[in-house]
Amino acid sequence: MKRVIYLLSLLAGTFALDQAPYLSRAELLMSVLNVTIHDADKVSDDHIFLSPWSTGDIKPSQAYLGPHIFASDGELVWSGYGYSPNSVCNFMPIEYQGQKAVSFFEGDVAGTGVGFGTYRIIDNTYQTVKKVGVKSSFLHDFHEFNPSGADTAVLTTYRPVPYDLSNYDKAMVDHGWVYECMIMEINTTTDEILFEWNSLDHVDIDTSMVLEDLEKSGNSTMNGFDYMHMNAIEKDDIGNYLISARHLWTLFYIDGNDGHIIWHMGRGKSGSDWNIDDNATFAYQHHARWIKPEQINMPKEDGVRYLTLFDNEGMSPDRMAFRNHSRGLVLKLDSTKNTRDHEIGKVSPVQEFLIPGDEKASTSQGSVQPLDNGNFFINWGSTSVISEHLPDGKPVFKAIINAKEYPSYRGFKAPFEGNPTDTPALLSRYNKDSNETTLYFSWNGATKVSHWNVYTSDNGKAFQRLETIDNEGFEMTCNITGSYKWAKVEALDHSHNTLASQTAKSYTG
Repeated sequence: MKRVIYLLSLLAGTFALDQAPYLSRAELLMSVLNVTIHDADKVSDDHIFLSPWSTGDIKPSQAYLGPHIFASDGELVWSGYGYSPNSVCNFMPIEYQGQKAVSFFEGDVAGTGVGFGTYRIIDNTYQTVKKVGVKSSFLHDFHEFNPSGADTAVLTTYRPVPYDLSNYDKAMVDHGWVYECMIMEINTTTDEILFEWNSLDHVDIDTSMVLEDLEKSGNSTMNGFDYMHMNAIEKDDIGNYLISARHLWTLFYIDGNDGHIIWHMGRGKSGSDWNIDDNATFAYQHHARWIKPEQINMPKEDGVRYLTLFDNEGMSPDRMAFRNHSRGLVLKLDSTKNTRDHEIGKVSPVQEFLIPGDEKASTSQGSVQPLDNGNFFINWGSTSVISEHLPDGKPVFKAIINAKEYPSYRGFKAPFEGNPTDTPALLSRYNKDSNETTLYFSWNGATKVSHWNVYTSDNGKAFQRLETIDNEGFEMTCNITGSYKWAKVEALDHSHNTLASQTAKSYTG
């Protein structure tokens, strides 16, 4: 265990990009979590899903990037480093056709924070079972892929369209380009479009809270003015859509039949159909989701709904809104409360979650997830911090992703059983100075391994079992006195059944 802790702290601090953290998989420059808070008795046992990524230029090594799964204590389980040649983000556990699966976006992400690509669904063997969006006439955005049924999902799509900007003094050009945000609900098997909603038909760009960005955008198709920035969609049981518009400081509730806006909620220029408590205000938000009252130990009441969202509060330190820090929020929407005639009801905070430590504001990205054990898992976006909290807000887990070089757009926890189709990796190394043979072995993505059998041989045919050791991390090491030309390891489950094995020739060095 001391070796594992050493590698974690080293990678999170000054680890060189030309040196791999695990010698059995020396080609993998994977992400590692630097865990600073861990209350083992109170954290959820579920696995952690993250995908550190980068907009714009990506370093040639692409170190740390790609989809990753970690155990509840922060130990690496699977690295998808090198899995895709494109930017990968929004890596999340889903259910696809009744089976547990994982999805992620892969494509290009412009420096403006808009994506153009498709989605991939993989199963628990890490094999691709479906690519989604490849038959569409639009490339889809990375912000949202949210299953809405057994074989349907809602996606965000950004389409650059010509727009007359001559009435805006700050605009770079008179005849420019605006990103129209689109809700796309599609059949994930056929790519058929089932529902389409276009923002410019319903939401005027004059309501944008970022009109000053016209000074640096709107002049080309790849630098369109992002007046709305839709970053979350959820279809509810009624058949309507809840969406988050970051650049409007607003949530919209949209009719699933004709697309009209049923209500909007926020303190932006577009106004609000709800009376929002001062402690419930939000700005530049992400990841709005309906939650059931039983998820937060609240009774079910007619006219009352609850939702979670990540309240960023700002786009940069000098562009903050109502407060100087970000937070996770649980909000209560109560339509039974007496309000002014034109308002639907009252919005009030149920619980807020603050980032543990010195970090304050996440100026982009972020997510809030209620867990089955009652806790909340929060990805703090641009700060590259994740945390888990008790229902009262107390943090019981905190980790920093790498050296904060790359954030994860969202973060999730869920039960997961990984059954990779490849075999374990093994490196056997003899040191003449110490007269020791050291074995380094791992199995990327395997969650069933409880023990390892260790063998040596002088001829590569007749192997002698030396010991059985417990599996305690991504990579295990075993030091053996003497020189051996061959080594072998067997991965065992909790009942000591053999799952897979690997044999390797020893190297001197």
